[in-house]
Amino acid sequence: MQINKRVFLLVLITILLLSSAIVSAQDGNYVEVEGRANINRGNLVQARDMATTDAFRNAVEKGVGVFIDSQTKTSNYELIEDSIFSRAQGYVADYEILDTWNQDGIFYVRIRALVQEELLEDDLDALDLVIHRAGDPRVMVIIPSEEYIRRRWSSARRISTPAAEREITRQLLDAGFRLIDQNRIDQARNSEGVRRALAGDADAFRELRAEYDADLLVIGEATSQFVEEREGFYSYRATLSTEVVETDTAELVASHGVSESGIDITETAAAKDSLASAGAKMGKYLLDVVPEAISDGERSIQLTISGISFSDVDDFESELKEMSFVDAVYLRDFSGGSARFDLNTSILPMQLSREIENESELSLEVTGVSGSQINLSK
Repeated sequence: MQINKRVFLLVLITILLLSSAIVSAQDGNYVEVEGRANINRGNLVQARDMATTDAFRNAVEKGVGVFIDSQTKTSNYELIEDSIFSRAQGYVADYEILDTWNQDGIFYVRIRALVQEELLEDDLDALDLVIHRAGDPRVMVIIPSEEYIRRRWSSARRISTPAAEREITRQLLDAGFRLIDQNRIDQARNSEGVRRALAGDADAFRELRAEYDADLLVIGEATSQFVEEREGFYSYRATLSTEVVETDTAELVASHGVSESGIDITETAAAKDSLASAGAKMGKYLLDVVPEAISDGERSIQLTISGISFSDVDDFESELKEMSFVDAVYLRDFSGGSARFDLNTSILPMQLSREIENESELSLEVTGVSGSQINLSK
């Protein structure tokens, strides 16, 4: 009898430990949310699945809002990007469907979900997710010439190895951005296209995009000026200004200038040191500003559709407005069977393109997608 009691106690302890482990594994926060999806061609099963997926996304978004402070929310909350939402079920440890209904061609589902906050918190701050949300852009960093001036009235001399440019490149590369190969940058350095881009020519930005497959251009100017000579050491101070531009739209993402000093036993080394320090400072600034700017929760996309009649334009505009991930639609012009729309959306152009192909009744074909443009034909 005594043995049976011991066995019973061991079994009970084991069950309690396992239960504790399960509770620990599912530690999180319960939220109640709704999801919705368009009912396409009367397919309620598909609509239910899509609405449930949308509910998972909303549960993740609401769950994150429980444990981040207001400051984080304003800067990072909108960066809970589509790679997190696309695997939202992985953050939901358990859920229960509370209600379902359909109205006006839309299927609704309400669920109670247990969101695993620790997993979300770990992923929320990951810079690679922010970069992915922006479409994993290819970045071209080019400071066409880095120069130093030895004395007040002397002519500028070029630094043989661009120090500021290399430092910016290194920091962006370490952070996970995809950079255009340095050999190609060296070939482009003295080109007419780069000179025009430095002057702000919008066509030059698009030409660089086409030639180098660059989504973002970091371009600027750098100069280091002699300060003083003291006890065998030379002091130089560098100024560096850069602009970050989206090459397909010529939209300015960021603009900034910095200054830094350098000291060494030769003038060239001191000038180069000051330029490298300025590049390091600029790199830190870009990592603070650019990821948030390019992965804003709402993005503006230009959509062009060709081979469409004017009567179809109204139908297509209505379809766009009914899509759950499209917040605003503006018809800009219609001419020669082509229409151009500007729209605001929370998802990437490639994802929106798939949504349009799947949901539109106009049998549209996607002919091109870029960082902020979608081209369609009927």
